[in-house]
Amino acid sequence: MMKQKSLLAFALLVIACQCFADKKLSIEHDDYGFPEYRDRVLEKSYHGLIKENETFVEITPVIKVDGDRVCNLKIIKSHKDIPFKIKLYNSVGVLEAKRTLNCEKRKNYKFEIYAVLCNGNKSESAAVHISVVDINEYSPVFLQPSYVTEVDEGRLYQEIIRVEATDKDCTPLFGDVCRYEILTADQPFIIDNEGSIKNVMPLSHKASHNHILSVIAYDCAMKQSAPVMVTIRVRKICEAKIMGIQERLDYSANTLEKVFLFPKFNLELCDIKCKGEEMLISTKVTLKTKHISFGCDRDGSKCEAKNSMIELLNKNAEWTKDNSFDEGDENIFHFDGSNGMVIPDTVINLDKLATRRFTIQTMFRHHSIFNNDKITKEHVLCSADSSKMNRHHFALFVRHCRLILLLRQNNNDGNLNIFLPAEWRWKIPEVCDNEWHQYLITVDLPKVELFIDGVRFVASQDNRHSNPEIIDDWPLHAASGINTTLTVGACYQSSENRLKHGFRGDISSIKLNVNEVLRENEIKCGIDCAERLLQPDEKLMETDQQVQINSQMNEITIEGTSKENIEKLVQQIQYINEKINPTIGRRNLAIETTSITIAVYSGNDINEDLQKLDSCNINVFPSLNADHEEITLSHIDKSQVSPDVDIKTVITKNGVEMIGSDTIHNYLHILHNLVYKNSFGLYYLNRIFKISCSQLGNQIKSGELTITLTVLHPKSSTLADTQTTSTEKTSAAILHQSNDNVNLFNHVLLNPQEVNEPHVKTSHNYKLKESNSTMLIVVICASFIILICGVGVARLKSQTQTLSGKNKQQPSKSLTDQHQQLDWDDSDLTISLTINPFQNENATDDSSDSENSESDEEEGKTTNMY
Repeated sequence: MMKQKSLLAFALLVIACQCFADKKLSIEHDDYGFPEYRDRVLEKSYHGLIKENETFVEITPVIKVDGDRVCNLKIIKSHKDIPFKIKLYNSVGVLEAKRTLNCEKRKNYKFEIYAVLCNGNKSESAAVHISVVDINEYSPVFLQPSYVTEVDEGRLYQEIIRVEATDKDCTPLFGDVCRYEILTADQPFIIDNEGSIKNVMPLSHKASHNHILSVIAYDCAMKQSAPVMVTIRVRKICEAKIMGIQERLDYSANTLEKVFLFPKFNLELCDIKCKGEEMLISTKVTLKTKHISFGCDRDGSKCEAKNSMIELLNKNAEWTKDNSFDEGDENIFHFDGSNGMVIPDTVINLDKLATRRFTIQTMFRHHSIFNNDKITKEHVLCSADSSKMNRHHFALFVRHCRLILLLRQNNNDGNLNIFLPAEWRWKIPEVCDNEWHQYLITVDLPKVELFIDGVRFVASQDNRHSNPEIIDDWPLHAASGINTTLTVGACYQSSENRLKHGFRGDISSIKLNVNEVLRENEIKCGIDCAERLLQPDEKLMETDQQVQINSQMNEITIEGTSKENIEKLVQQIQYINEKINPTIGRRNLAIETTSITIAVYSGNDINEDLQKLDSCNINVFPSLNADHEEITLSHIDKSQVSPDVDIKTVITKNGVEMIGSDTIHNYLHILHNLVYKNSFGLYYLNRIFKISCSQLGNQIKSGELTITLTVLHPKSSTLADTQTTSTEKTSAAILHQSNDNVNLFNHVLLNPQEVNEPHVKTSHNYKLKESNSTMLIVVICASFIILICGVGVARLKSQTQTLSGKNKQQPSKSLTDQHQQLDWDDSDLTISLTINPFQNENATDDSSDSENSESDEEEGKTTNMY
């Protein structure tokens, strides 16, 4: 019985296990034996690319499934239409577009797909992102079918016109316009990448009324557009100008006829009008003759007094044939500093010239080279010893822009022990302007006069020198058997047997009259130009018109308000040449017309630019020594200047340059903070500071303010304390002065102790290595010095007590006096700052006038010591 029960229980257990196994097998069969397969059929997301002209979608990663278990793939459709379909081919999902897509309409698509299992179940969905790839299907297109604009002739534009094109492609590579190009060749225009067209040279309405350009655009892939037409029309601008001027006029020589220069002259003013007022017209006619010999034709044939003078230069003379000269009718000889002429003794007798009345006339053009050479002499005429010695008896030469006449007295002409005038030095700009001038000197001792181009030179006197400066010298010492040699263009040096001190330039004539002094009317004869302009008849002038002609009669200025009357007056201007044989060649005529406008500022609303300075310069003469001299700019109080101060300060050894448009107040503040320093107290030189400023773009320039820094050396040292006291009071008064006070102190004394005491710098050198013996020596020396000082103090105290006990009524030198004797004596270096705004700006140049005087022997150099 028990066995049967056991078998029954076993059978039931077997049946139960079989049923459980059948059930499990059924479940595994439904899911292909993998419970989690449903979740692993698809990836979480896919990304695809599709070109606009294709339907196939490139998917990453590939949609790959198990073909035995997945029977289909489907798209989950949302509320929007999805233009894609998906199919399963050989276990791979293929995604295609239902139609070609347009990137310009939509660039991206997003949807979901799922797999349909063969048992009818659905897998988990996967996201799909599709991007539409653009292709360059469109070309750039201009916004306008054509472009038309107008410009003025004669101008350069930053932009004349801007063209613009667009591209319908959706990506920057194909959809952006990156370049423009002008296809029309040989046109004065350029176009940039932004489509802006401008001209590279001024346009002319006369050359072309309009310019037609063909322009294309490129996208960034260099696909070009169709060309667009750009028309640029050139407007003719009325230009105020002078018309009716002939390019050439012929004048017949020896006719003495008068020629009308501008018979058809007229003005084109383009209806220019001044608001509320009539326009003032100014016309200037200039005859330019500087290019011909002597600057113009001159006729001296009628001057009897000058014709009686002896001419030293003549082309037909034997002594001039070897020199270079012009081939024209005029005598023009060229000198380069190394050549000259020796005049024979038979031409003229200059014996005892210093005792005779005489006249010397010359016309030359000095080739001046700007430099600071104050020594080199360039002789126009010279009479010197023929042998043995190099004494210069008589000479006319140029040195450092000065015309100098040398006339030495002979030993038997006067007292040998009396200084007599020997040199006359005229400082004149004419000898250095590279132009032709006539110089005539009359000598009737002690009266010597110079005439430049017929005008008497008026002597002048400044603070330091006279002009001309007259130099006295001893008469020449006696010498027997020595003759003189007269030379032109150099000076003969007998010791070297050669010509020296050559002239650089051109000389036309040198005439002498050793027995007569010309009168002033005779001197002016032949000076004026024989060719000149003739002004119009005064009867043609209106009441509001003015005609001016200069003294040389080569410039005429006509002013008036009537255009028609100005034209009539200019048409009446004539030219005449009264010289018998005029110089052949061209004559230039310049005519210019301006319209004058005068603006007057009044009231409170003054132009701010008139209250500003452009620059200020401080020039130092002589230049600073960089080793121990400098100009510094001390700390500037920002509260005293405007916050937007714009002044650039450059300091060099030659001075200070301040540049920048700013107010006068700010410039003054910087000037007040400039400091001159000299670190070497024992070495001072006189310094001249010249200050000048300008405004309105250097159109208006101030005069020069001259400040002289002078070193004074008082002889008595006992005055030091008194000077120090007065100096402190004066300095205090200056420091207390307000900026608004325009009074200038002419003399300021600085505290000498503040200037001259040198700053002593002590440097200590320490050794890192210790030494007992060295330390012992130092201690012994220090002890010995202390002992000596103690003994000295004791003896001094004892001596003082003894002297006071012997005679208390007799005054004795106190210790204070003894101490003062040991003080540094710097009273010799008191500095005087002198401000003289009226000082001549050429004072520094004049200081060299008295240097390098002619010597009896070989010329020497004299230096003035201050």
